[in-house]
Amino acid sequence: MATWKEDIIQALKNLGGKAHRFELHKEVAKIRNGKLNNTWTQTIQRELETFSSDSDAYSGKEDIFYMVEGKGEGVWGLRKLERNINLLDILKKISSGWIEYRKFCQSTSKIGASIKIKKSNHEIARLVEKDWPNSISKNVNLKKYAIDSSVGKGNLVPGPWLTIMDKSITETAQEMYYIAYLFSRSAKKLYLSIAIAGTQFQHIYGISNEAVEKIEIFKNQFQQLF
Repeated sequence: MATWKEDIIQALKNLGGKAHRFELHKEVAKIRNGKLNNTWTQTIQRELETFSSDSDAYSGKEDIFYMVEGKGEGVWGLRKLERNINLLDILKKISSGWIEYRKFCQSTSKIGASIKIKKSNHEIARLVEKDWPNSISKNVNLKKYAIDSSVGKGNLVPGPWLTIMDKSITETAQEMYYIAYLFSRSAKKLYLSIAIAGTQFQHIYGISNEAVEKIEIFKNQFQQLF
């Protein structure tokens, strides 16, 4: 008989790559023809956590499974199968899942204000910061260009983004200008644009109206040049 790990992998493949644990239990039971012990559901959970870097119980060896909707939601996916999706599928998944991810990141500050904190243990974060740049990298000369993408460093960004930077100009999204894919706040629209790094103006003028005015001047000059 196959191992529990192998049966879980097959069950997730049968279910399209991801499923809630209750669906997963039923599929594993089918695969095993009902040959189950008294703790079989706990065994499945142990195997999922042992082979998932999303889990605190991760063994540090094979990283096979992932938590599709984050910890505590009970939805598990097959990492290798999920990672093979193409660029269009990645963009569609980001677009359709962004609002739900924003809710998932809802938090409260120390003074009681409502804030949104980046959480990495979610499918959308992985799609934006791993799958999206990896897919773009296949079509870019990485000796000449640098790629970066983000849902935020601490606080969640309004919309996910990806940049393609000419290394002769900049290798960081905080300086100069670069090609950028920018999702709208709802992630229903995706813009391809030339972006100007705002952080460089803050370093010189601080977080002030003057910095905003300088950005506007630079933007107008840039548009006139091109």
